[in-house]
Amino acid sequence: MQLYRLLGYSLGCLLCFLCHFPAYSQFNRPVYDTTVTRGIRYKAELGGLVSTSSRTPFWLRSNQFGTVPFESPSALITLGATGLWGDATQNRKPYLKAGVEAVGNLNRSSRLILPEAYAAVRLGHAELYVGRRKEINGITDTLLTSGSYAWSGNAVPITQVRIGTKDYAPLKFTKGVISLNAFISHGWFTNTDSMQNVYLHAKALFVRIGKPTWKVRFYGGMNHFVQWGGYSRYLNNSLSNNGYLPSGWGAYKRAFWPSKIEEKGGSGFTAFDTANRSGNHLGSVDIALELSLRRTNFLFYIQRPWEDMSGVVLVIYQMEHTEYVGKTALQSPYVVFD
Repeated sequence: MQLYRLLGYSLGCLLCFLCHFPAYSQFNRPVYDTTVTRGIRYKAELGGLVSTSSRTPFWLRSNQFGTVPFESPSALITLGATGLWGDATQNRKPYLKAGVEAVGNLNRSSRLILPEAYAAVRLGHAELYVGRRKEINGITDTLLTSGSYAWSGNAVPITQVRIGTKDYAPLKFTKGVISLNAFISHGWFTNTDSMQNVYLHAKALFVRIGKPTWKVRFYGGMNHFVQWGGYSRYLNNSLSNNGYLPSGWGAYKRAFWPSKIEEKGGSGFTAFDTANRSGNHLGSVDIALELSLRRTNFLFYIQRPWEDMSGVVLVIYQMEHTEYVGKTALQSPYVVFD
């Protein structure tokens, strides 16, 4: 009976989505960017929204990369182009890709938004791109309304330089059974009235066990995002050096690898940094099981958030036996269902 309870409780903590489209995982791009056709494609859209409130409902703005305005009523005008130069079907020859998209919001506080403006060079499974583009990070179903936990699709994308794989790259010595998907990037946050010149450090590593043709595949990996550096006039000297946060090479090394800082660490570190870590470290540990049937895909996955080293320890389920009234108590970390 205890085993059945444990299995039932564990399965209840898994998210299951039944859909007729493949589930994307680890920054696979939306369908419109997976084209292999040479040349330039243009798009133009005209839309509008009206609500009973002066504020646009949240679910109309969710996963729209900051292009849908807060105010209602509003009109939206979208113009964009995507170009591909080279042969995308050849793994041994590089090819170029670039895209731009501009969205105009027409309302009482009209504005122009640039959610995409990037140039990329690709070779096989590898890719280097500069600029900003719409990304999907982490193991998640792209049809999920809340989106990925680790990387929100509700804000305008961050400008960055990123190098990594554009999909799962099979390891030859495993005959394609094991594939890797990884990236590392450096980005620049937009300046605000409270913070300026803040950097983004991001990286991820995911492993897939199972060939694309297999009916069962396992996924696992970690996202790591760091907000570091910058200046704020609101920070006191216990948290900064006259408003400046560490932003040199020493700070970058600790953003890349969040090691403990000695009391005399140099590079502008404060007592707050030595007691904690330099920068704001966030991420998630994602695990998934995918079943591919004849006409349907099942994706069971967990996104476990972490904000410090205690969250990185991979303890998903825990069972504790208590000697009272002969009952068994089950404990598990908090899981959010969508």
